[in-house]
Amino acid sequence: MIRIPPRCRAEIDLTALECNYKEIRKQIGNAKLIAVVKSNAYGHGARLVSQRLAALGTDLFAVAELREALELRSFGITQPILILGATAPQYVDVLAQHDLLQTVYSEEYGLSLGKAAQRAGVSIGCHLKIDAGMGRLGFRAERSSADAIARVFSNPALRREGVYMHFPSADLDGDPDGSITRRQFDAFTALTDELARRGLTFAMHHAGNSAAILSKEYAHLDAVRAGIILYGCPPAQSLAQAMQYHPVMRFCADITLVKEVQAGDTVSYGMTFRAPKPMRIATVAVGYADGYFRSLSSKGIVTVNGKRCPVLGRVCMDQLMIDVTDADCKAGDTAVLFGEGGISCEEYAALADTVNYEVICSIGHRVARMYLQTGEPIETESYLNCTL
Repeated sequence: MIRIPPRCRAEIDLTALECNYKEIRKQIGNAKLIAVVKSNAYGHGARLVSQRLAALGTDLFAVAELREALELRSFGITQPILILGATAPQYVDVLAQHDLLQTVYSEEYGLSLGKAAQRAGVSIGCHLKIDAGMGRLGFRAERSSADAIARVFSNPALRREGVYMHFPSADLDGDPDGSITRRQFDAFTALTDELARRGLTFAMHHAGNSAAILSKEYAHLDAVRAGIILYGCPPAQSLAQAMQYHPVMRFCADITLVKEVQAGDTVSYGMTFRAPKPMRIATVAVGYADGYFRSLSSKGIVTVNGKRCPVLGRVCMDQLMIDVTDADCKAGDTAVLFGEGGISCEEYAALADTVNYEVICSIGHRVARMYLQTGEPIETESYLNCTL
């Protein structure tokens, strides 16, 4: 049997993931830890990441949608799973069968969900979502919302298991003195206090996202939702030193060709790069179909054997070209796109004029995930894992 190796890969360091998990535990004290593993665990691979976090003792998991929740159950995850987004009421039986927690974010949705649950003869564990300034999902963080919330939860088919909010700018970049975030938190607690006065209590209150875990201890409450910091990326540059995190992902690809070009030769589509002098260039087996952004055409930096090598011309769907005039390399060598031995995910994001969240979530499905434990490969996962 011959196993065909991947041309590009995301190396996922499970030892780093474990270190980040333990660091977060130290920061949050007795609060429960909700691990956010939506979007394929932020591009890191939901199966092995969730299984490792479950083994470490994660209290709950959070995902964006029903399909992601069911996928976790298929991986053997038994902890409670919170769906942060909408689930059509027609699937209440699926929610109940798999013991999934559903976010309730409006009166219309809550009433519809409750009626569907009653018709199906099931009860659904719910987390109430309060909108304190995000403007996305949730009841407005005003005392006047209490009437609508009471109407929703008058239905006994909806169990009140949690209530939460999400900070739009808990990092220091968007709210330097923290006053806006504090007002939003106070509005959230004012509404939950009003609900409690009416007898509508919830077993779990959570507000702290990754940025708030690092900078807003008052928001830790009963539980926190750890997302990007689990994967070793800061939620904002201002918080980069607030946690002893370890980047979990390294994105790299094979060099397939090294060749000489002459002054005046052009490189890639549109002939946007013309060599000003004789140069050595390398072709790297990665492109925008793999998640290397086309916006990094003639802007990106790829590291080869410790040398920073500029991207030349336009990034192609499956390949890109770099200047290796000053790099000692050959076909078969590894080019680091970001991560250990290369530029950071944050520098990569800055060059692409985006954020580290988008970078790691954009790594394509055909990119193999190679999982490492204490530096040694333990498993490779890819839908293109072909053998002959």
